[in-house]
Amino acid sequence: IALALIFKEVISSLVIGIITGAAFIGYYSDSESMSGSIWRLTDTYVLESLTNPDHVSIIMMSLMIGGVVAIISKNGGMQAIVNKVSKKANTPRRGQFATWFMGIAIFFDDYANTLVVGNTMRPLTDSLKISRAKLSYIVDSTAAPVAAVAFVTTWIGAELGYIEGALNLINASENQVSMSAYGVFLASLQYAFYPFLCLIFIAMLIWSNRDFGPMAKCEREARQGREVIKQPSKLDLKEELSMAEGVRPKLYNALIPILTIVVGTM
Repeated sequence: IALALIFKEVISSLVIGIITGAAFIGYYSDSESMSGSIWRLTDTYVLESLTNPDHVSIIMMSLMIGGVVAIISKNGGMQAIVNKVSKKANTPRRGQFATWFMGIAIFFDDYANTLVVGNTMRPLTDSLKISRAKLSYIVDSTAAPVAAVAFVTTWIGAELGYIEGALNLINASENQVSMSAYGVFLASLQYAFYPFLCLIFIAMLIWSNRDFGPMAKCEREARQGREVIKQPSKLDLKEELSMAEGVRPKLYNALIPILTIVVGTM
């Protein structure tokens, strides 16, 4: 985590973290040395992780959901949703509510949610003089909470893997749990206080039209047209997430793939 914050780059930080963990295993193990554990990084630790059926199922689910996001972006379904929502978003408050609603509607994955909602709603919020800081806050505060409680998401895929592992350990002992992993997840939703309260709080914040601290300053500057907008320096995903040429945005182009993956997963 420290390396990711320092270098602003995740992959190499993860690899270094795995190498460090392998070295610890070797150092505290009587059967192998620290250097031997590091060499086992690829042929043992990574290999066993990737051949674990639970891990592969999570990877496949993530890829499939990513494919659905790409499909409804290219076939105009996503743009149709944005067009439908933005028709009534003619004030800053309505524009923020439209962003909040979009953040809940794109529930499959928090990263896909952030990319899609952030890029598609940015021109609308800019035109309504909503600050980029407020846009980022609304997007971030809806993406992860909704992905944590919706029925079919990449987060749920990971959670089911963890629950399944715990159930296997419990059932291996004298205690037996008759519920399935998905049943345990559904039963746990009544205790998901943070996700639900976060979604409600954002709606309350928008409705009250109040901001605090640095956010209030950003909003005042945006309304007065004094906000300094920094253009993305590296990668702008707007083109990758835009619909294909010659395609007319239709709402059913989004609804059919979404309903298919929800019903199919259930």
